Amino acid sequence: MPPPVAPPAAIAPDPPGNGDATVPAGGDTLPRVIRRLVLEERELVERANALALELPDPRGRERAIREVAVLREELDAIAAPLAHANGDALDAAVSGLLRIDTRIALLHEALRTATERSSALVLE
Repeated sequence: MPPPVAPPAAIAPDPPGNGDATVPAGGDTLPRVIRRLVLEERELVERANALALELPDPRGRERAIREVAVLREELDAIAAPLAHANGDALDAAVSGLLRIDTRIALLHEALRTATERSSALVLE
């Protein structure tokens, strides 16, 4: 007879302060996966911004900073209505997050390469 199988562990709640400032008011009603997607995208945009500031070419740096600002605004526009979103609005927001994810990742990788970093980590 096989040994009894323990029930799966419950998913731990998000630690306090984990993305609280990045989710609009009412964010507690959002599914955790959507909060996490928004948080991860915001973090990647901020890392891209830090990399853009390191670019040696002033025109390239200015262009990269503008592109980061555009992505940040688009991400804010996607995340803003999430506080009061219903099922359809959540679906639309996730679709928007998936679309912008590729653009953010491509910009971040291009900036990482342009700054000749061997890692995507930004040292603080």
